[in-house]
Parts: sequence; C-alpha cells; structure tokens
Amino acid sequence: AQLADPLARYPGRVIWLDGDVTLDSAGTIGSAAQPAVLIVTGTLTLNAAVNYYGVLYANGVNWSGGAASAFVNGAIVSANQFQATATATVAYDATILATISRSYGSFVRVPGGNQFF
Repeated sequence: AQLADPLARYPGRVIWLDGDVTLDSAGTIGSAAQPAVLIVTGTLTLNAAVNYYGVLYANGVNWSGGAASAFVNGAIVSANQFQATATATVAYDATILATISRSYGSFVRVPGGNQFF
C-alpha cells in the first residue's frame, strides 16, 4: 500500500528502497502498458497475492506462503538468494522489458568525457 503513492506520483521512474521490504497487501503493481521497476537493497519478501508487472531487483528474495497466488510478469532478479515456501509464478515478458527500456531510458558514459548519451 505504501508503494502505491510513489508509483502513482512518479510513473516511469525507478523506485529505490533501502533495506528490507515486504509486499504484504494484495493488489496490482504496474501494468503491461506502464510497468514498474523496484530496486530493494535488502531482502524483498512477497507475502500477499501481489500481481507485479515490471522488474523486481533485490539483494535477496523470499516468496512466502502468503504469496502462493502472487505472480511477477516481467522479470525478477536476486543478487544472492531466492527462497520460496510457496509456488513462485514468474513469467518472463520481453514486451514489458522492452517497454521499460524505451520509457525508462538508458545512459552510457562516453569514455574520456563527462557527457551521457
């Protein structure tokens, strides 16, 4: 529920959260047309029927029993561990990832310069 406001206020922006995060309210985050990108520096715990469209990146992921009917449509990345005590439903979606690439943009530092392209 606390993610709804920043996602609504800053569509098309990466949401960066320091520390551990628990998704414990059922609902939908993002959509196929407007996917979300969430970066968590700690452990991301899914503990509710969350329908997530976009990319989830976390240091660790814990898919708990409360998230048995949750799904991620896009991609989920865990830097260290991915633990699931319920069936984890993740559908890789190249279209969603292409939408993120086009709408969020990308920046590359030019070697020897201070300009971004």
